[in-house]
Order: sequence, then C-alpha cells, then structure tokens
Amino acid sequence: MANLSSLVHELRERIAASSSTPLNKQNDDALESRFRAVLPNLLHDYVVPSSSAKEREVVAVLKLLAHTAKNFPGVFYHGKASAVLPVIGRILPFFAEPSFRSRHGVIFETVGSLLSLLRTGDRDAYRQFFMDTLLLTEDLLYVASISDKASATESKKVSVKCFCDSFAGICNDTALLCDLPACSKPPTGYGIMIYLSGKQSWLPFATSAIKLLCKCLTEGTLYVEGLLDASSVWAVCTLLSYGDDDLHMACFDFIRLIGAGKNNEIVPIENLIQSMIIILSEAVEGVSIFRNAVYDSSLGGCLHALHSSCPDDIVQSTATELVRIFPESLLKTRSLELKVGLCSAYVRITKSCPPHIWRPEFLIHVLCSSKPIFPLIDCFKVAISRLGPDLVGSGISDENGTDLSTSRDNEDNSSRIGGKRTVEDPDMSHTKRQKIDDKRKDASKNCEELSQFVYSFARPGKKDYTDSMRTSLSLFVELLKPPGEDPNSLTTEVALTAISVLCIVFSENHHSNLSCRIFRQMCDWISWISGQAKQELPLSLDLPIFLEAVDCLLLLQGSLPSENNHILFKREGDSADLLRPVLKLSWNCTPLIVEPSPPWKAKCLSVRVLSRIRLIKHVHLDVLDLGLHDEAEEVRIESIISLPVIVLCSGFGFLTHMFSRLEILEKEKNVQVKKVIPLCIGYLACIYGACNGVAGLYESECKLYLKKDRENQNLSVDNLLRGFWCSKCDQRVSLNYGSYLSVLHLPNTQNTEFLLSCDFIHLQSLFFKLLYDESSEEEVQVACVGMIKRIILHGTEEILLKTRSEWVRCIDFLLLHRKKLVRQAFCAQISFFLEERVFNCLFSNEDTANKSKEQRFMDKIKHALMATEDPLVFETLLEAAAAIMQAVSISSQLYLFSLILLIGQLDSPYVTVRLTASKLIKRSCYVHHKGGFEPLLAKALHIRNELYDYLSLRLASRPKMVEEFAVGALGIETGELVKRMIPVVLPRLVVTLQDSDQAVATLYELAKCLNTDMVQLIVNWLPKVLALALHRADGRELQSALEFYHEHTGSDNQEIFAAALPALLDELVCFTDEHGSEDITKRLARVPQMIKEVAKILTGNEDLPGFLRNHFVGLLNSIDRKMLHAEDLTLQKQAITRIEMLINLMGSHLSTYVPKIMVLLMHAINKEWLQGEGLSVLHFFIKQLALMSPSSTKHNKVVLKEHIRELPPVPNIPALAEVNKAIQEARGLTSLKDQLRDVVDGLNHENLNVRYMVASELSKLLNLKREDVMALVTKEGDLVTDVKSSLITSLLKGCAEESRTSVGQRLKLICADCLGALGAVDPAKVMGSTSTRFKIACSDDDLIFELIHKHLARAFRAAPDTIIQDSAALAIQELLKFAGCEASLDENVLGSVSEPQKKPTLKVSKSSRRTDNDNEMYGRDNSTAVVHGINSGQSEVCIQAVFTLLDNLGQWVDDVEQELALSQSLQLSNSKQQSGKLKDQSTSLPTASDLVLVQCRHVSELLDAIPKMTLAKASFRCQAYARSLLYFESYVREKSGSFNPASERSGVFEDEDISFLMEIYSGLDEPDGLSGLACLRKSKSLQDHLLINKKAGNWAEVLTSCEQALQMQPTSVQRHSDVLNCLLNMCHLQAMVTHVDGLISRIPQYRKTWCMQGVQAAWRLGRWDLMDEYLTGADEEGLLCSSSESNALFDMDVAKILQAIMNKDQFSVAEKIALSKQSLIAPLAAAGMDSYARAYPFVLKLHMLRELEDFNSLLNGESFLERTFNISEPEFSKVLENWESRLKLTPPSLWAREPLLAFRRLVFGASGLGAQVGNCWIQYAKLCRSAGHYETSNRAILEAEAAGAPNVYIEKAKLLWSTRRADGAIAELQQSLLNMPTDVVGSAAISSITSLSVVPLNPPPLLCTVESMNDNQDVAKTLLLYSRWIHYTGQKAEGRCDKSVF
Repeated sequence: MANLSSLVHELRERIAASSSTPLNKQNDDALESRFRAVLPNLLHDYVVPSSSAKEREVVAVLKLLAHTAKNFPGVFYHGKASAVLPVIGRILPFFAEPSFRSRHGVIFETVGSLLSLLRTGDRDAYRQFFMDTLLLTEDLLYVASISDKASATESKKVSVKCFCDSFAGICNDTALLCDLPACSKPPTGYGIMIYLSGKQSWLPFATSAIKLLCKCLTEGTLYVEGLLDASSVWAVCTLLSYGDDDLHMACFDFIRLIGAGKNNEIVPIENLIQSMIIILSEAVEGVSIFRNAVYDSSLGGCLHALHSSCPDDIVQSTATELVRIFPESLLKTRSLELKVGLCSAYVRITKSCPPHIWRPEFLIHVLCSSKPIFPLIDCFKVAISRLGPDLVGSGISDENGTDLSTSRDNEDNSSRIGGKRTVEDPDMSHTKRQKIDDKRKDASKNCEELSQFVYSFARPGKKDYTDSMRTSLSLFVELLKPPGEDPNSLTTEVALTAISVLCIVFSENHHSNLSCRIFRQMCDWISWISGQAKQELPLSLDLPIFLEAVDCLLLLQGSLPSENNHILFKREGDSADLLRPVLKLSWNCTPLIVEPSPPWKAKCLSVRVLSRIRLIKHVHLDVLDLGLHDEAEEVRIESIISLPVIVLCSGFGFLTHMFSRLEILEKEKNVQVKKVIPLCIGYLACIYGACNGVAGLYESECKLYLKKDRENQNLSVDNLLRGFWCSKCDQRVSLNYGSYLSVLHLPNTQNTEFLLSCDFIHLQSLFFKLLYDESSEEEVQVACVGMIKRIILHGTEEILLKTRSEWVRCIDFLLLHRKKLVRQAFCAQISFFLEERVFNCLFSNEDTANKSKEQRFMDKIKHALMATEDPLVFETLLEAAAAIMQAVSISSQLYLFSLILLIGQLDSPYVTVRLTASKLIKRSCYVHHKGGFEPLLAKALHIRNELYDYLSLRLASRPKMVEEFAVGALGIETGELVKRMIPVVLPRLVVTLQDSDQAVATLYELAKCLNTDMVQLIVNWLPKVLALALHRADGRELQSALEFYHEHTGSDNQEIFAAALPALLDELVCFTDEHGSEDITKRLARVPQMIKEVAKILTGNEDLPGFLRNHFVGLLNSIDRKMLHAEDLTLQKQAITRIEMLINLMGSHLSTYVPKIMVLLMHAINKEWLQGEGLSVLHFFIKQLALMSPSSTKHNKVVLKEHIRELPPVPNIPALAEVNKAIQEARGLTSLKDQLRDVVDGLNHENLNVRYMVASELSKLLNLKREDVMALVTKEGDLVTDVKSSLITSLLKGCAEESRTSVGQRLKLICADCLGALGAVDPAKVMGSTSTRFKIACSDDDLIFELIHKHLARAFRAAPDTIIQDSAALAIQELLKFAGCEASLDENVLGSVSEPQKKPTLKVSKSSRRTDNDNEMYGRDNSTAVVHGINSGQSEVCIQAVFTLLDNLGQWVDDVEQELALSQSLQLSNSKQQSGKLKDQSTSLPTASDLVLVQCRHVSELLDAIPKMTLAKASFRCQAYARSLLYFESYVREKSGSFNPASERSGVFEDEDISFLMEIYSGLDEPDGLSGLACLRKSKSLQDHLLINKKAGNWAEVLTSCEQALQMQPTSVQRHSDVLNCLLNMCHLQAMVTHVDGLISRIPQYRKTWCMQGVQAAWRLGRWDLMDEYLTGADEEGLLCSSSESNALFDMDVAKILQAIMNKDQFSVAEKIALSKQSLIAPLAAAGMDSYARAYPFVLKLHMLRELEDFNSLLNGESFLERTFNISEPEFSKVLENWESRLKLTPPSLWAREPLLAFRRLVFGASGLGAQVGNCWIQYAKLCRSAGHYETSNRAILEAEAAGAPNVYIEKAKLLWSTRRADGAIAELQQSLLNMPTDVVGSAAISSITSLSVVPLNPPPLLCTVESMNDNQDVAKTLLLYSRWIHYTGQKAEGRCDKSVF
C-alpha cells in the first residue's frame, strides 16, 4: 500500500477536481470505485478505536468519510446498510476514548453524515439504529449507577454490547464495505463492544449517544415517529443525576424535542421540572460551576417545551417552587432562552393559579434590576389582566370631566390609586401609612430595601393582592422620576428601564389614572434625555427598549381623542422637538447595551418612531436620511418603508420630500432592500391619489391600521402590508378593526400646490426600472407586480396617456415572463387594467380599425398564446383570462371573449393545459353564479347565443374541443349539447343563409350529430325559424327562409305557416330568449304587427280578434305554463304584460274568455310580488269588458240589483264602504237569524276565498254580538234549531276543508275558532244533517246533469289555477258529447280549450278500461291500504271518505236488489192480465236484469273482499264505535253464522273477540252491554272488571281492581296510569300529585308519561311550581303509555297556555292557543264527517280554549296571579254571565262540564271569590251525584263547604237522599230551616218542623251567609223539598204537611 500522505494527497486532488469541473456519469463511477477500493484499507489501518490510535490520521480519515458521504453517496451504495453500519460501528467507540474527546465534533459530524445517508438509503435500518440507541441509554444508566457507587480512586471497567439488532440485520450480506475491528466485536452474537472505564469514558460516550438520538429526532422525525418508549426516556432523564454540563445539555435537548412532540404519557414532566428548579436554585453542589449562557439556553428551551405542553395539574403542583426561584434566576442568567422559558412558565402559572402563588410583587422586584428583560413585559401584561380592572384604577377623566393631568395633581390626597380606600383599623392604617412614607424616603438607598417593602404587602386573596399591587406600583412609579426632580430616586439605568417596561405594559390599558401617570413620567424622561442629548452629555441607557416604549407612547397618542392628546405632550409640536436629538443618538453615540441585541435595532426603532411623530418640521428628516444611507440593510429597509408612513402621519406637505428621496432608492443594489422599494412606491402612489383636487381622479382615502400586540412590531413591512388600506385599491379587503389600536389617516386639504413638485412619472419610471431589471431576484419583480394596481389606479388620465406605451409593454412583458411566480402575480393584477378610466386611456385610441377596445385588450393574450409553446406559460395565460372573467360582469364583452379563449384551449395538445382550461371555466362561472355553468347560460342569453354559434361553426373542424366542453364544463355528451344548441343556432343559420355559405354545411353537421335528416331537422324547428325571421322585420330574410323551406319541402308560404301556426303564435307571444327590459319592450311592440302578417298570409285579412279567437286559450295556457309558474320573478311579471297585450288584441271576443282570464289574474294577485301588476291588468280587463260590451254591462247592472242581497258578507273596510252600503240598502233590516242564514249560504259557497271571507265575518259577528248570539242559541224551537244545526254543520264542513293552500289552512282554523265562540251546543239539541245520498242507480242523463251541476260547474268556477279549470272544462265537454249535445258555432274555441288536456285524458280513459275483476282488486288493495294507515288526524279524514264510499256502494247494492225483487213480484201478479204485453217485454227485460245482477254481484264481491275485521279495527281507531260494531257483527256472522249468544246456533266467541267487543261497547257508553258481554267468558278477568267499572263510574271499584293488578304486576305502567286516572276522576288531586312524584322516582323511564298526567292535577290544584316542573318533564324525550297520551295532551295545552298567561307572554299565549286548535282540527274534521255527536268532544275543547282566550283578554297582558277581579266589575260580570249561558248549552254530564268547572274554579280562586268557587264545587257535586259517583260528590261538597258556598246543605241533603239515607237528608234540611230567621221561614213552618225535628235542640249553626238566608226562592225550594221527603217517608200526610209549612 502506498504511503498514507500520498494517498490522501491524491484523493484531495480528485475531490478538488470534481468540485471545480462537473464530472460525467462515467467519471463519477470511476471516482466512487476508487474510493470504495481505498476506504476499507484506510479504515482497517487507521480507524481502530484505542487509546494509542494516531489522532491525526484518524481525524483525516474521518473527514474524508464525511466528505465522501455528503458528495459521493454512491461510494456507500447510496446508503445501503451493509456499507454504512460497519463504518459507523468502527467510529462509535472513539466517543469512549478520553484521548479523542477534543475531536468529538469531527467524529459526530462523520457519524451524522453517515446516518443521513442511511436515512435516505435504508429506512428500516435507520429506524432499527434509532431503537438500538434508545436501548443503549438504558445500559448507560446502569453504567452510570455503577460508576457513581465506585470510589474516587478505583476505576471499574465496564463493557457494553450494543446495536445488536442493527448488525444482525446485515450479517448475511456479503457486500460489506468493511468489517469491525477485533476489539469491537462481541465474543458471541452480533453488535459492537464498547469498553467504558470511569466517568472520563462513559460521560462523553453517553453524551454523544443522546446527541445522536436528538439528530435522529430532528432530521428523521417522520421515520422514528412512534418508536419512543417510556423506559428509554426515563433512562435519559435519570442520567441528569450523574452527568456533567455536556450530558445535561444533551439530555435537555432530547427532552425538549420529545416534549415539543406532546409525548406527555412517557415523559416524567413533573420530576424534570422539579429537577430544573433545583438546578436553577443552585441547591445542587457543583452545578453552578458549569452553568453558563449556553447551558442556561439549553435548560431554558427544555423548560419552555415541557411547561407549555404539560397538564394544568402539573403547572399548579410546581408553581410555588418555580415562582420562588423566578426572580433570582431571571436576574442572574445571561441566556435569553432561559429568560423566555421562565417568563412563559410564569405567564401560564399566572393564568392557572391564584395570586398568592405567582406573587405579582416579584415583577416589581425584577424591575429594580438594571438589566432590561424583554420577556418580562408579557408577564406584567398577564398579571395586570388577571388582577382585573381594579388594579389600574378609573378612566382618564372623572365624572366631572377632569382630565388626567388634574387627577394626577390631586392623587396624593387619596390613599388608594383610582378609587376609595377600604375601611381599616385606624391604628393599623396609621402604621402602614407611616411605613410607606418611611420607605419612600429611604427607597433610594438600596434596591433591596424596595424589594423588601414590596414583599411586606403580600397578603392572601385576589382583592388584597390587587390593593397591594396597586399601592406598590404607585409607590414604584413615584421612584421612577428623571434625575433632578427627586434626589432620592433610583439610578438612571434602573429607573429608565423600569419606566420603559411599564410604559410598554400599560399601553394596552391606557384608559386609567395609573397608566396616565406612567405615560407622563415617560414624557418627562424623554424631555430629560433630549436635554442630555442636546448638551452632548454621556448617556448610559438601553436605547432599544427606551425607543420601543416611545413607539408605544406615540402609537397610543394616535388612539386617544384629540382633546386628550395634551395629556402626553403639552403641545402638538413637543414630540418632534423633544425626540429629534434622542433619535439621532443611535448614530451619534454608543449607548449602554445591556442585553445582546443587533446594532441596527436601535436605528430601526429610531426611524420607526420618526415615522409616527405628528407635525414634524422638514429639518427633522435628517434622521430619515441617516437611515436611508446607513450601512445596515435592516435600517435602510425600515427607512424606505417609513416614507409613506411619514406622509400619513404628518400630512400631504411631506409628499414632495418623499418623492425627492426616490432618487436615493435608484442606487440601491442590495436585493433584500430592493424588495421593499416597490411597496414604498405603491403606497406613495395611493397617497398621491388621495389628494383632493387631483384632475381626473376620483377621491380616495388612505389609512394605516396599527396593531395592538407586540408580536410583529419588529416587522414594519408586515405592519404596512397588513394595515395599509386604500379605498380605491383595497375595496375587497376586509379588516378586523377591533384588533387595531390606532389608525393613521390623511387629513383633508385643499392646497394641492405641492403636487406640482411630485413627479409621478418619475415614480413610474423607477417602478418600471425595477420591474424590467432581470438581474434582480424573483421576489423583487413579484413585489413590483403586486403594486401595479396602486400605481395604475392613482395615475391621472394625462399621466396614463403619456405612459400608455410603457403600460402596454408592461402587459406584453409580464404575460410572457420567464418566471412563473411573476406571471402568476400578474394574473392577480390584470383585472385592474379593466378599471374604466384606465381601460379607456390605454386601449381606446388605437390605429387598429374595426376593433373595439375589448378586442384589442384580448389580442394581447391571444398574441401571447401564439408566441409561446411552453405549457406552463399557456396555463398562466389561461389564468389571466379567468381573472378577467371573474373581474367583469357577465354582460361585458370581455367575459365572452375570455370564455371563448378558454374554450379554444380545450383541444390543446398538452393535457395540463386542457385540464387547466376546463377547471378555470368552471371556477370563473361559479364566481358569478353559484349554480355553475348551466344556470349562468340560462341567465345570460347573449353569452349562450354567441357561445353556441362559436361551437356550431367548429363542430366539423374542432370536434375534440366541442366534446371537451360538453363533458368538462357541462358534464354531458356531445349529442346532448347539440340538442341544446339547435333551438338557438338553427333559426339563426336558416335566416342568415344569404350571408353565409357555411350555414348549410353547419346544418348538415348538426343533423349528422343527431343521426337525422337535415330536412327533418329544419322542419321540426320551423316555428322558431319563422318567429326569428318575422322578428328581424327584414322582408328579405323572411323571403330567404321561405324559399329555403320551399326548396327542401316543396311547400308554399301558406302551407308553411299553416303547419307551424299554433307553435309559431306561441313563439311570438311567449318568447323567453330576451332578458333586457328594453329589448323585451321593443319585441312586444312588434308582436301585433307580426301576428297581422301571419294572419294576412293565412286568411288574407288582418282581423286580429277573429284570427286569435281559435288560439286565444292555447296562448293563455302557454303563458301560464312557461312564465306565470316559472321560478324567475321577472318571467312572472312578463306574463302579466303578455296577458294584458292579449286582452287588448281580442276586442269584442273578450267576454267569451272571462273565466280563463280571471283565473290567471287571481293567481297573480294572490302572489304578493305580483299584486300590483295583477290588479292593474284586472282593472284594464274590466274597463275593456265595459268598453267592448256596453249593452252587456247594462244588463249586468239590472241582474246585480236583483241578486245583490244574496251576496255573502264582505269585510267592513273603508275600501268596500260603498259596496256594503249598497248591499245593506238592498237587504234592508235583517235579523240575527237571517244574518246567520246568509253566513250558512256563504260557508257553502263554491269559492274558497269567499268561504274564508264569510268565516272571518262570522268570527267578527260572534264577538260583536255575543249576548244576542247566545240568546238565540239557547232558544228552543224548530226555526232556531234549524239555523243552529245548519251553522254547526257548515262549520264542521269548513274544518274538513282541503288544505292545499294557505287560505284553506286559515279557513279550517277560523271555522274551529267559530265553533269555540258559538259554544259546545248539546248534540241532543242539534238536528242531524240530512245529506242527500248519491244515487248510483240512475239514468245517464241524470248522472251527467248531477256531475255537471253539483261538481264540475262548481269546480270550474272556483278553480284556483288553469290546470283544474281546464280539467273541469274538458270533463264537461266530454260529458256533453256523451249526452249527444251538438258543438256550438264557436267549436274551435272549445277545441282550443280542451286541446292541451284531451290527449292525456283519452290516454287515461283507455288505460282505465279494465275488467270488473281488475276494478275489484284495485278497490280492495287501496281501501285496505287506507284503513291500515291511520296514524294522524289527516288519515282519519281519508278513512272516513273510504267509509262513505263503502256505504254508498252497499246502499246501491241494497237498492238494486230491492228494485229487482219488486219488479219480479210485479211481473208475477200481472202475468195473467197482460200476458201479451209481457210477451213483448220478455225479450228485453231479462237481458237488462241480468246485466244489473252481474254489476251488483261484482260490487258485492268487491265489498266482501275487504276484511271486515280490518274495517272494524279501523273504525274503532277513528272512534266510530257504532260502525265498528256493525263491521264486527258481519265478521262474526261470517265466522260462525250467528251473532246472538242466546240463539240456538250461537257464534263462536274467542276471548280476543270478547275483549274487542267490550272495547267497542265501552266507547258506546253501554255499561249494561259490557256486563252482558263479560258473561260470555268462562270467568271474568280483572280487565273486564276494570272496563265495566270505568264505564259505570265506579272509580272506587276501579281503584281496587288496579290495586289487585299491581299486586300481580307491580311495575305495570298501564295499571299505574289507571290509578292516576282514578284519582283524577275521584278528585283526589293532591293524592294524584304524590303518586306521580313516587312514580317518577320508581319508574323514571316513563317520566314523560307521569309528568303528562301530573299536569292534569297540577293546574286544577293551582300548584304552578309543580305544573312548570311537570311540563318540563313532559316535553322531554321518553317513553309513553298509549292510554294516558290522548287523555293528557289537551290538559298539557291548557297548562302551557296558563303558564304563558302567568309569564305575561302574550305572543306565546296566542301561539299556544293556535297550536292547540290546530291539533284539534284534523280529528274534529274526521269525526264531523260522520256526525256532530262524534265531533262533540273536540268541540268541547274548542269551547274551553275560547274561554281561556276570554280570560286572557280580561287580564289585558297581566298575570292572573297579580290581577284580581271583583264581581261588581262590569267586564268581569259580563264575561261570567256569558260563561254561565255557555255552560247551559253543554249536556249536563260530568265528562262534558268537569274541565270547564275546574277552569272556572281556578279563575275564581285567583281572585279570592270563595262563594263562586264553592258554587262550582256544588255544580260538580250535582253532576257526580247524577252520574252515581257518590264518593266524588261527597268530596266536592266538602270542598264547597270549605270554600263557603251558600246553600251547600241542599246538595248535601240530596246526596244523602240519593244514597238512601232519608233520615239524614231530612235532618239536614230541618237543621238548615231551623237556623233561618223566623220571619223568613214563617212561624207555622218552624212549629211544624220543630214537632217533627230529629235534630238536637241546640244544634251547631250552619255556615251560611246572610244573603242565602234572605233568598226566599232558596227557602221555598228547601221547604218544598222538605215537605216532599216527609210525605215520601210517611212522617205526615202531604196535605197537612203542605198546609203547616206554607
């Protein structure tokens, strides 16, 4: 082997040659082969780990390895593990050699290079190496523990086997670059042997191992993610206990890296933080020796990473110790990283812990240091925010308007800053005050004394800390005066640094007294330093922090109101005069810099402060000049970016000076500085344009928003970019103004003379110079492009015209710029060239002829496209076109040109270009229309037309482009696109044949795309072609088109127009391809003339009315379908215009089409947005009718006078006053009865709107004439009953109204309201409605007449839209044809009416011709489906209609069978007398009879096919119990042949059948039937007993049965619900509430059910708190018991209404009443279709809702808990009388009146009317007694007695008599009579009663009122009842009794 020196020399030469001249691939391979041959020998000879290894040779080889790995990775097979790992294995042991410790840097660099190579070459090997290194740390911890136990003299040698798995992975690889030395091979297995002897060996090795882990974590984060384990991390953390400074720093870096990765679960964060606290407290011996700035930086980074990501509990547990070492560590360290870490930890502690933990007084202690600490500012800010607003005190001025300067002078009179001092013990207060004064005097002696004084105020509690902190700050600020003011103040450095920090901190809390004191103190310091600087005296200060404080102060000055600016500086010019010498300090002297900061920082701050000084003089700009010429690029950048800020702050007068300094910028060569020059130029241009009075410019406004926070204060460029706002350039930019503290804006000025010296063209020239400088960096040109908008928009027209060529060149230059970023930046700016003024100046006056400015502009992009072949340039050019599309409106030509340009690139040879074009088309269209491209084409018809023309002409030449557009932009096939294009393109092609030879070829191409013949294609679109030709008003084009059609079809003109006539008229009148209002108006104006031309060609005359007569209805239908029902409101309004035009054209034929026109106009009037237009045309229509038919008008007036009294009621509004007057005069005086009859007629009117109007008037009538209506309703008599019954029937019918429209919904609601207002009239007093049954078996003529008269004619007249009207008209027409009626003379009119509907109707009729079996199956399936689907009230209405149909069918079968039987009997009886006649008839009669029998049999089979059990259950669910029983009877008969259980052949009754029967009978209120049915069972079940007793009203028995059931099933929800129902009916309301509460706790899953039933008791008891609680529970989600749901829902509605009344929420009251009514309408309508009796329960609920409304009206918005009533109040008395009359209307049954009485008890109880409450209880007791509920009656009597009801004894006696306790009843009456005054009862009666008395001689007095004793009528009733009962019991003869008593 050659000598090492010569070999290394040779390799160095080869390496140098390879770096200077690039080698080709062959040379690279040769060099790599050379290295690969030499390196193994070098490694084998020299890189052998041992203490005797030659350091120089080893280092040389290692450097060679590092260089080779970085520059020639092929030597190591590009990172192959077998080539890298053995080399690393040779090097790693050198870390354990103490002799090589000084070379660890080289060794680590080499290993790092090899690891980087391994990471890229073999990821798995890299991951394994990382895991082996982690395992190594655990072994090293063991080594450290052994070494620590060993004595200082002995040095125990330890061998460590490591990296076993890594080397095992390459053991079988034969291509190893080298082998491990023998000393490093383990005796067994694979790996590396490391020999460690003592700390001098293992410490550096452990440090290097951990550094390798850090390198892997930093460079290979994604590769080693998830490989960390807790044991290895714990081992590294534990090594901190054994290591030196290097190992500590390595461990800190490792922990910082894994802590930043949020590995909290494997990192012992709390222990580590405690360890760092111990290190910082210097409690560990020896640690302070190696602590330096580097060590502290590593520790600080680790602390920051751990503390910022640890959980809050760890923050709190370590807070006390960390705060304890916080101030001293902050002051001692020189590491900025440690300061940041400590301060960030303190900030988090402050946010998480109370003040006594984070000790805010420490902050003041740290401020006493002469070392400025920037991170401390954040600590102060957080502390102030946590202590709250009480710390900083009150606002700038007090309530009397005194400003801060005044408050500062008077502050010493107060013991507390910003407020009144808390009351304390006088002695203590005196002591503290004395202490403060003493400390203030002696504070200058030592900063430590001040700190101790601060500590003395430490007290627990946030408020105490706030007080002490405020006092401390106040004292501390007093000590921070400039030298000369107070001889005892602190040193200059300390005081200035402290006041600067406080000024920065309090700038965010500037509206306070304390803040103002700090700011004024800072101003004093500025004055002092300014004076020192003027005298050129030496200064010792930290200038950067001082200037930052000044910057905050000036920023704050801009946010204060102008009247408070003098608070900081006494005069507006003070700041400039004072600060000028201070700002020059950064250049004139070298102030003390305590913390390391760059030398340019102070200069940058000086320039920034200069830019924010207001009203500076021109001479003050010398600081700016110093900055512009400074050597530091940062200073020059700050100076350049300050140019526009100076103008913004100081006014327009400085704009000239800024323009003059642009020459300095031209000489700039530094790239970083040149990047900000375009920004400066752009913002100066905006300011230039903001000057008032600049010719040719619109006024604009410039503002600069300055941020509140300090995060980016060091970057003025960013501040300007984010905060600068120009009203002209930044219109689309929105700023969050709340995040800005101050706003700089230009003042208004009228003096523009200074603009004459502002050379804007020179500014532009500098801009263009920077833009065209290709030697500049890409960022400079991008910055220039970004400022184009600001320069071009603010140039005057004169300037733009002068520099037009430069701007045009600029466009050409940027469109084809070689740098992509520049081109993309220009795409964002190109839209600003389209600003109207700019666009006109640059592109209007070109020499190019016949081209618009839009075309000339787009030619720039087209020429650029032709000039390049680079697909990347193509893409940016397309992006520019898309930017233009997004910037202009869709009506602009530029939009269309850009779109066509993009479409033209869809067949580009480059795939990326095609994709880009397709994407940009979609995106650009989406900007203007969110629906995408298709809706945009429908909206912009001119774009659609031009685009389709463009595509159609290129179908043959560029089919790929058309296909890409169809698929990419529209998502359709090419054929579909052609179909869409043809209606637009084909007419234009045919009409323009004379101008284009290509048109015919295009027509053939279109036909080819659709696989059709060209002739067939043009014939199909003939109407559109003729319409376009007529519209062009050019006879030549029309003639050319007609000749073209004649040539290809052979038809003449008349035949052509006749073939296209209906569709042609439709095209002429109902066109929708025009969107401009002017174009539409012009085209409509030509329509009559075009129709005349058509009429002239076809008929030879121009009679428009006669010509249009046959097509008028078809045109109206087309207008309705295409326009009036369109979603576009514009089309709807156009439809009204077209209708008006047609009305005007029809002349004398107009009256024929009145119904059709009225339907259309009423449809329009019903739409709010069309009402104005609709009413206007309606008025015009009526005037036209009167004008065209004067004789008809006179006739109509006569008819109107005769029938005017038949008009329904109309609203009483001013607009209809004359109408009402005429109707009233015609009717004369009408009684209330007659008015109600008129209402009934109106409610049955065919028109829905009329019915709604009549119902509304009825509602008003019922409210206005309440007493009269009630008197009428309570009267007896047939006439009254008839009116009453008719009215109720009509209202029920109104509740069943179809609800397809909002009017129908409102009609249903108002009919329900009227039923409630009328009252729940007893069904026994209402006659059942006698509805005429539809007669199925009738003649054809009768059937036709009935269908037309009763159904179709009404439907035709009341049709809400044309579809229904046309359907009715067609049906009438077909029926008349079937009846043999001849067509009228106006047959064509009728034909036109029905034509649109005839074909589909005929198709339907053909398809409906099925066999009878098909009809049977269809009817059975649908009826079964209907009866099964009963879930809501609407379904009940549907099934009731099915029942009606089934009834009619069944009745028809019965009628047919009876008629046939009768006819057969007649034939037999007359056969002998009229034999001959019968012979003649016998031939025809059997044939007819057979047909009828067949029909009857088919219908019977249909009815039989419907399951009777299904019908019975459906009827039961609808509560039609009688019908259910009827169907169930049929079911049982089919099942067993009999229904009578007592018959010989009894039916087979299963338990299920019996249960269902009992449920039916329970609904029929047949308790006797229930008892009989129960006997059919072998044994009565408990359910039977429950059902029977429920219907019998034996609630005690029901309760007993429930108790028995609950013993068997304790958790039965049904039985518990029954118990609650029993308690409710027994009036045990309090017990019910208790039971509900128990159930809620025992069975919580049914909480909803229990709460619903609890509501029933709560509102009756008046327990409003319970009611609210139960309502909340009932509204929650939960399980429901079906039996309780229906019973409690209405009670819930009542409770919610009462709740809303209590809360005085009138809106909620009305809403809940309306919702309750709405929920009743559906079941009410279904039941009302059957009978009033079935609907009565729902009418009762409406009755109660009406009384709730009455009560709410009485309260007048107040709560009934606060408002009380008296019987003497007229309104209240009137309502009570009405309620009493309404109660008498109801049947005297318990279930009907109980809720009403309960509500009235509530009303009376709320007003304290006990007698009335008792009267309600008496009425309730009477009802219970009548129903046999004696126990409940007794309970009610007790309540009445408690309430003090009069005459309760009578009801009590009657109850005793009813329960067969005659003696008790007579004794009760005797007692009451004996307690009455003798003069009232009479002495004879008293004597007679005494002789028969069974009561004690001295009975207790009855609780009765004087009024009751004086009521002779009650006395008479009592005496009569008493005499009758005595007679019945036989105690005295009746005559004698009567005589003695009376």
